[in-house]
Amino acid sequence: MSGRAKHASGPDFLTNQGADEPVITVAHQREVLGRRSFRGEPASERPPIAETVVLSILGHEEMDWCLEGLGAANGSEATEERGWLVSVDEISVVGPCVYAPKVAGTFESLKQDGVKTVIAFGWCGAVHPEVRVGDILLAGSVIREEGASYHYLPADADPLPSPTVNGALRSAAAGAGVALREGPIWTTDAPYRETRHKVKNFAARGVLGVDMETSAIVSLGSAMGIDVGVLLLVSDELWDREWRWGVPTPAFAHARRSYVQIAADAALTLANES
Repeated sequence: MSGRAKHASGPDFLTNQGADEPVITVAHQREVLGRRSFRGEPASERPPIAETVVLSILGHEEMDWCLEGLGAANGSEATEERGWLVSVDEISVVGPCVYAPKVAGTFESLKQDGVKTVIAFGWCGAVHPEVRVGDILLAGSVIREEGASYHYLPADADPLPSPTVNGALRSAAAGAGVALREGPIWTTDAPYRETRHKVKNFAARGVLGVDMETSAIVSLGSAMGIDVGVLLLVSDELWDREWRWGVPTPAFAHARRSYVQIAADAALTLANES
C-alpha cells in the first residue's frame, strides 16, 4: 500500500539526491558544541547508547515501565536524572519522540551512535471500525503523510518495518497471551485534517490506525539502515460519526502496561540474539 505524495518538482524535490552535502551533521554539531548546550551552557556528559533501542514516543510513565520491564531498579529516578536516554545492560530506552521532525533528529543521532535496532511504541487513533480503544497494533506498512520522511526517501518509496523486529514483537505478544492486529498505519502532520472522507477511504483500504510518527520512524530506519518495528496502543476512535477519546477507559488502562512489556520483551530477545 502506497502513501506517495506528489510534489511539483518530482520525487527529488526534497531528497536532494546527488553530490550535495548538508551544512550541519550530528558529528559536526557535536564537535562544535562539545559538552555545551545550544546556548553555550555546560551540559552533562551524554551516556553511551546500546545497539538495541526501545523508543518511547510519549516518554514519561511508559518509559519508566519499560525500564522496569527490562529489569532496571528505580526507573523513574534514572529517567529524571539522565534525561532522554537510559541504558540497561545491552538495551537503551530513549524518549520522548513526539512528531515526525523529532523522529528525524533522533534517528540522525541514533545513526551517529551506531544503533542497529529500534523498537518504538506509542499511541494511535483507530481508523478501521473493527479496531477499538485498547487494541494493540503492529505496523505492517505505512502511509506517508508527514513531511520529514520526504527529506530522506523519494516520494515513490514504500518503506517497510524490519521482518526481524516485527517477528520479535509478534513472539513477545504471543508469549504474553496478547493478540496483535497487524496492518497499515497512516501517519499525518495534520490531525485536524483527518476528515471523515479520508478516514472512511483509508478504512476501506484496510488501514488500521493513524498517528504522527510511525511512517517517519519506518522511513528513517529504512534510509539509515536501522531495523525498526512500531507497536501502537489505540487511544481513540475516529471511524464512528463522533470522535471517541478512550484514554480514561478501563480497556485502555488494562492494555497500556501490556504493550510496554511486549516492547521490552522483544528488545531483550533481539539484544540477546545480536
